[in-house]
Amino acid sequence: MRTLRRIPPRTLALLPCAWVLLGLARIAILTVQFRRIAPLLGTRADLDYRPPRLADALDQRALRIGQVVRLAARYSVWNANCFPQALCAALLLRCARVPHIVYFGVRKGSEGQIEAHAWVVAGLRAVTGGGGHARFAVVGAFARP
Repeated sequence: MRTLRRIPPRTLALLPCAWVLLGLARIAILTVQFRRIAPLLGTRADLDYRPPRLADALDQRALRIGQVVRLAARYSVWNANCFPQALCAALLLRCARVPHIVYFGVRKGSEGQIEAHAWVVAGLRAVTGGGGHARFAVVGAFARP
């Protein structure tokens, strides 16, 4: 409850929507082929594409969306790792008309296994999955200008 009191009301209003979208994203990831999900993310972009710098109002929207997606993921009862968070954030950013890009990356783990990661960037801000994304080699990108 202490956490909820510290969150601005405009951000808190998005929480139920983000929580439901996270659940739907998780179901879609488990049941639908990626080629059917990809159009929701945007159009394929060059791997070195960078989204344009955002105006302050759009940057604040991106910040708010990132906060609410991370909060919804923290309190979800299902696995809400980076991919469902990226899908949820991309859909919310699309609704908010914030230009963004969804990146997919891979790296070799400590025991030799392949690890994957997804993150969303709007302007100069990592909306979701920003922690440690620099350690991953980008293998796919989808932009929504």
